[in-house]
Amino acid sequence: MSTFSRSLPSASAGQVCTAATCYPRRRRLALCALFAVAVVAICVPCGRAAPPTADQLRAADDAIARDPRSPAAHDARGALHFKAGRIAESLADFNRAIALDPAREPGHWMRGISFYYAGEYEKGAKQFAGYQTVDSNDVENAVWRFLCVARSSSLDKARQDLLPIKHDSRVPLMTVYALFAGKAQPADVLAAVKQGNPAGPQLTLRQFYADLYLGLYYESQGNAKLAKQYIQAARDARLDDHYMADVARVHADRLDSSQQKSTPAHQPPSDQADKSSPPASQSPADRRPPS
Repeated sequence: MSTFSRSLPSASAGQVCTAATCYPRRRRLALCALFAVAVVAICVPCGRAAPPTADQLRAADDAIARDPRSPAAHDARGALHFKAGRIAESLADFNRAIALDPAREPGHWMRGISFYYAGEYEKGAKQFAGYQTVDSNDVENAVWRFLCVARSSSLDKARQDLLPIKHDSRVPLMTVYALFAGKAQPADVLAAVKQGNPAGPQLTLRQFYADLYLGLYYESQGNAKLAKQYIQAARDARLDDHYMADVARVHADRLDSSQQKSTPAHQPPSDQADKSSPPASQSPADRRPPS
């Protein structure tokens, strides 16, 4: 879906109004607080995705305090909670936003991602299936539903029920789709990144998509080592204000935390690189995973 990585769910599709004409004073104050959250985020230099600041979280709390019935305010704070790794809190806010404005539910892909990380895979699968009615050509939506079904049922069931996608213009996502459908290999995804000799931000975004979804693919296949390698590469991408970059960071941080908990105190992690993994000096675009 073209909007999956780019925007929050809209308040009311097609509605045209201004804060001054459509909202009472209390709601205008809430919108001002939300704008303050956005300003703080915009002022952060472009770089690796980072958790929200205390000022951002405080502004989001203030917005809800001023207008507890604002679905936009709850959605904004829910997104910040997710970026802070507070999955349960993000779900609470997303659910409240939908309770206040049920029209948001089909398009609320962010809630689907929070469901996934909360381990509520059946609810996540349902959410992503609903999003298919909003945008039927979003590979990311299809992949996240695949991941939910794989967790709640099996890989075979996930592949069998993979949502149909005809065209997603974001390279290399159609190749990613073929990978999850069992019709392509990881090397094909990396080859697609280089099609047309992209450079600069275009190459960065393409490589990010490849790294994120190769990591999620390997995780679904039970290859924890390559999953972590690619998820970490996605976390290190320098993308400006991109929700999926925050997803990669949250996922990588959870993997790091899980490894630390499972590593005995008397046994430090090995510093020897695995010979099946690319050298650390190798650029992301040159990585070639095993098929």
